[in-house]
Amino acid sequence: MGFYFNRKDTREVVSRNFNSIRELFGLSSQGLAELMKPLAQIPYQKVRRLAAGERDITAEELNVLYELLAVPPATFTFPWSLQDKKSSKISILLHEMHLSSNPIFDHLGTPLYPYEISGKENWLPAQLVGEALTNSSCLFELDKKRRIGKPEHMRGVLAEKLQTRIQEYTESIFPTEQYEKAFKTLYSHYQADTDGSLTINNVSQFLECLSHALIEYMRKEATLSFYSQLEKNTQDSLFFHCYYDQSFSRAYSHWTHDDSGTLFQLVNYVGHSNLDITMRVDASISMVDSIPSQITLIARERNADHIIGSVTTPFNYEKWFICTKPTEIKMSGIIGKNAPLDTNIITVWEGDLWKELYGEKSGYGERLSLRRFPYLYPTFIE
Repeated sequence: MGFYFNRKDTREVVSRNFNSIRELFGLSSQGLAELMKPLAQIPYQKVRRLAAGERDITAEELNVLYELLAVPPATFTFPWSLQDKKSSKISILLHEMHLSSNPIFDHLGTPLYPYEISGKENWLPAQLVGEALTNSSCLFELDKKRRIGKPEHMRGVLAEKLQTRIQEYTESIFPTEQYEKAFKTLYSHYQADTDGSLTINNVSQFLECLSHALIEYMRKEATLSFYSQLEKNTQDSLFFHCYYDQSFSRAYSHWTHDDSGTLFQLVNYVGHSNLDITMRVDASISMVDSIPSQITLIARERNADHIIGSVTTPFNYEKWFICTKPTEIKMSGIIGKNAPLDTNIITVWEGDLWKELYGEKSGYGERLSLRRFPYLYPTFIE
């Protein structure tokens, strides 16, 4: 028999891991049995015996726990730490054992949460929980807390790991450096005169700079909408209540601290340019074609029809959400619209740019909304 592949040792490992995972989610054996009921007929007595190490875990139970808690079977069946062979031969206190992380988790790799079975609404927190609880260093750290008699500290360790991962995920889907660069370029090339007006010698170059800043701002707005939908979808989930009460908002708070200032600057640039600028947003309605979307800015002399400059700038909407899985994303502005058969391109929005940026005036006592470009918000396609 192997070191932990005989019946006695395997039961001990499974029971210890099972109870640790209950601790991580703040669940009693009775509470977990209740949560498992809609997925399988596993009575409380069986759950209690499993927690006590009186019986083996079944394949059905492993699958149910994976679907319910996003914890893969390997996390239940393999020890989270390995004992040094020398210390295993002598009598030694549990917390003094020489332990190391279990390398088997490094070889198993990152699991994919079973979205199609479990539903897509919890896919991000579930995926990150599954990643953390198959990471050898994370499991080793959790096991250390458990072995020194501080299981209540395990939740803090996992919460910290998940906070780090959601931050990394956030940074991966929104390139902050690119956003800041676009606005720095606009600010450095076009500085307001003492009277607040702008001196624009080349209208097309100004429109080019402005279009890149607008696209980055649009991307931020669309990404914030994406995140707000994630929060809304996960609010009733076990993952959210245990670990995600503030994680999403903390992760993207640095995007929103400059909202009013950035939007105010865009309004000023358009308003003080002495130009009437219209914007058109075009997009492909085909989910197959890789035709990029684009914005077109057209500048006219103030209160005149004469066009003095225009620019068209492409952007790849699909790549804004390339890190999302398994949810398919579609631009809300194209939902329910038809395009000419020869182009598959539709105009999502067209109008006065200053009015679009300035937005509606709020009534007395109402808070001015800073959100813009709702036609670019993502829609989750089931």
